[in-house]
Amino acid sequence: MNILKRLKQPELICFFYLGWGVLWILFSDKIALRFFGDDITGLAKFQLYKGVSYVVVTAIFLYVLIKNLFNHVNNRNQDLELLFSNPNLGIIKFDNTGIIQQVTGNIVGISGYSPQELNGKPFEFLVADEFKEELELELSKVFQSKGTGFIFKLCIQSKTKEDRCIQLFGTRSQEEKKGKYSFVAGFQDITENVRFLEKLETQNMQMREIAFAQSHLVRAPLARILGITELFDDETFLSEDEMKELTKYLKVSGNELDTALKSISKKMEEVQ
Repeated sequence: MNILKRLKQPELICFFYLGWGVLWILFSDKIALRFFGDDITGLAKFQLYKGVSYVVVTAIFLYVLIKNLFNHVNNRNQDLELLFSNPNLGIIKFDNTGIIQQVTGNIVGISGYSPQELNGKPFEFLVADEFKEELELELSKVFQSKGTGFIFKLCIQSKTKEDRCIQLFGTRSQEEKKGKYSFVAGFQDITENVRFLEKLETQNMQMREIAFAQSHLVRAPLARILGITELFDDETFLSEDEMKELTKYLKVSGNELDTALKSISKKMEEVQ
């Protein structure tokens, strides 16, 4: 029983079918002779029922096997359809010289190029000049991977000269012809993610500027205003000219504080 549990379903069905066939061949004729003897009509009917039952059992086993196979293939097709229908996902195949061999149709939505336009083209065809050196470095790492998986980001230029970012993750293929071998990789459009991270980094930089403004630009005029107001608390030590001078400094510091607060408010609006 433990052995049967370890068997996969197709093997289990074939095992029972083999057993059923062997037993049927060995014992069906003996059963017929025992019950019908010289009754030709009875033997003929038994052989008819025997053939029909064997065909029915065979059909049942075939139905189960084919149905399981169909369900398995259908589920795989659904997974593949989900992959290939996603405009941000696809599969690309290239050789150890960087030549694109095959690419799925999803590349159209990302690069604007059809698979026919890219097949046979080098990776450099998709990359702007400023990123070609980075591409060569990443591909050299991939070519030296020797069967291990790889992952890298690539900035490409679309047909409309728009910069797009894709991430490739794959492995070396087992096939090898005349010293050339291939790599199969999934690619994902991560342009929106990269733009979001860049925006987040810009916001962080602006927040640091706001923090600097709060700790320096606001603190200096505020400290002067507090110092002047303390001097005003004791008017007996101040002459009229000194009070006028302090009032002038108070106004200047107030204007500096107002300018600093407006600057901070403007930067806060930019961050939002």
